[in-house]
Amino acid sequence: PRYDLAYWMRRMGYAETTRYCNFRCSFCSLTGEGHGYQTYPLDYMRSQIVALGRRKHVLFIDNNFYGSDRGHFLARMDLIAEMREEGYLQNWGALVTSDFFHKDDTLTLARRLGCELVFCGVESFDTEWLLGAHKTQNTNVPQVNLIRKSLEAGIVLVYGLMLDLSHRTIADLRR
Repeated sequence: PRYDLAYWMRRMGYAETTRYCNFRCSFCSLTGEGHGYQTYPLDYMRSQIVALGRRKHVLFIDNNFYGSDRGHFLARMDLIAEMREEGYLQNWGALVTSDFFHKDDTLTLARRLGCELVFCGVESFDTEWLLGAHKTQNTNVPQVNLIRKSLEAGIVLVYGLMLDLSHRTIADLRR
């Protein structure tokens, strides 16, 4: 990438370490594309971070930074630790799915290595709706617990919700 051409990217840098998602939520455009989850080689991740120059903040704009390959996730964490030590990044954030929160050590590791923010599609606090949308990964940990765990680990959780005013009552939304 020619980040030097993007003069407006001074404080925040963007990198991608994986593509697509390992889940098949019925409302998601990624599911409609039909691609399987793909990991990029660590050398590609390194080259993107080096191309950014020495940045304070990097946002990993993967569709699912955690993914289905824990070994590759841990290898990326090792690389982040190395790149931090070399001064290429200080803090970072990522786009994740709720499986990122299933193991407490994932949050602890991410925070220790400078993760300050994650975006996760919580989508709904209604388990029935989540099951109907095939978003079963969001039914393993109640959403309020997921948010609490993230904040207690020192990681800000930004999340999206699906607001369905055509099929949901006001009482459902308030609940």
